[in-house]
Amino acid sequence: MMKCLAALSGKLLMAVEDSRVCMKIVLPVVTSSAVDRGYTFDDDDTRIAVLEDSSLQRKMIKRALSKEFPDVGDSSLVVHGASIEEIKAFPGFVLSHKPPFTTILVDQHLGKDDDGLMVKGTDIVKILRQQGCVATILINSANGNQRDVKEYIDAGGECLSQ
Repeated sequence: MMKCLAALSGKLLMAVEDSRVCMKIVLPVVTSSAVDRGYTFDDDDTRIAVLEDSSLQRKMIKRALSKEFPDVGDSSLVVHGASIEEIKAFPGFVLSHKPPFTTILVDQHLGKDDDGLMVKGTDIVKILRQQGCVATILINSANGNQRDVKEYIDAGGECLSQ
């Protein structure tokens, strides 16, 4: 599989959930909306942002992605979500990052805010898409229920676990 990916200039993205690993193969595609906005993505210029509230998951994801993309520097592979403030600031961080991220992985259930309301990944995805983010956005949903899947797709995301 890795030889096929190399031949196609593809990437393998992984998300670690409690007792399973979800993977997605990404082949280089530049959408017309990305071209219209003046973005061009070089296959060798991968930039990944992850939003995950679990410290264990953040460490595992960072380790897996660092191993899969060894040439990507620290500023091009970031994992956020250590606090509710960092979670809420994530869209602003992603949107202001130069050059823009090519791939974003967001957890669905991100913890409760100061008012006791659940912060959802779908809310983050909506903000990113409304503000013009053209990156590939993936969901990391532990239970993969169809309501979560529909919310993410409706928000402009691509689903990693279905």
